[in-house]
Amino acid sequence: MGQIEFSNEEYRLLLDMVYIADWVMNAHEVEQQEETKPYGKLEQKLLSLAKDFGSGEYIAWDEQLQEYFPTRGYEEERPVMGFIDKFEDDSFWEELVARLADRDANRKYGQKKLTKMSFEERSKKIGEIEEKYSVEFERNGLDRLQIAPMGGNEPAVSELKEPEG
Repeated sequence: MGQIEFSNEEYRLLLDMVYIADWVMNAHEVEQQEETKPYGKLEQKLLSLAKDFGSGEYIAWDEQLQEYFPTRGYEEERPVMGFIDKFEDDSFWEELVARLADRDANRKYGQKKLTKMSFEERSKKIGEIEEKYSVEFERNGLDRLQIAPMGGNEPAVSELKEPEG
């Protein structure tokens, strides 16, 4: 069994990295998935050492759940939420641009024609569309984005009524 020594600051940095990894794996999950449980177990082991590394104020034990959790102070004082927020914001815009460009390329050229194009040609055509969306969103954010009715009689999303019940 190997052994690694960490300074208190290195431990905090490792804690930050594990927090970010846990966020990526579990932020949108209601319950921890089976495939992420080994990571959760390792995270608990790491969190249990907080006092030993002078970080006891950042980690709390929940008696009812029998688990360690980062404290509010940890989330407010450590830079992790800033990294996560930037990642999520960047991901949102990149995904929006990429998905809209793919949709528009499929509408303009058709899936069959796109598939027959060389990788370079397809990338160039989609890239040109992505650039237009990137400029639009950089200038206007979502202000000009609308969901239009799809076929003659369908209402726009903003005109849909809430389901009853």
